[in-house]
Amino acid sequence: SVAREGCNRLLLLQQQLLDSIFVWQRADGGFSWQLQAQEGHRDTSAEGMIGYGAWLAAETAAVQRSEQWSPALSRLAAIMQTSIRDGRVTDCSGECKGFAEYPQVYGTYPWGSGSALAFLAVQLFREESNDRAE
Repeated sequence: SVAREGCNRLLLLQQQLLDSIFVWQRADGGFSWQLQAQEGHRDTSAEGMIGYGAWLAAETAAVQRSEQWSPALSRLAAIMQTSIRDGRVTDCSGECKGFAEYPQVYGTYPWGSGSALAFLAVQLFREESNDRAE
């Protein structure tokens, strides 16, 4: 059917997008505020959104290569935990001033805390469950 064909196309595009994003994962496991800017500041809001999106795709078996992302997600969770200080998620890029105007200010913001904590909660629960199963 047309609907099934469209759904399969979207799933393939999602997989391709995530594959292309993980190419830019830094050696420390994180992601820069701009994916290609490997020397740029880490951005926990971007990391949280990428991590949660990939985790959700893997959990729902929406993509075929989700297992290859498992080590990358573990490395991402590990580096993100270093950005939690005094109960706050730090290293989040500040508010955008306008279209394509990023001030390069980093701190604690709700958009970073929400995405980072959502990803860390599900990822750490998954890792803990896998450890108990072994």
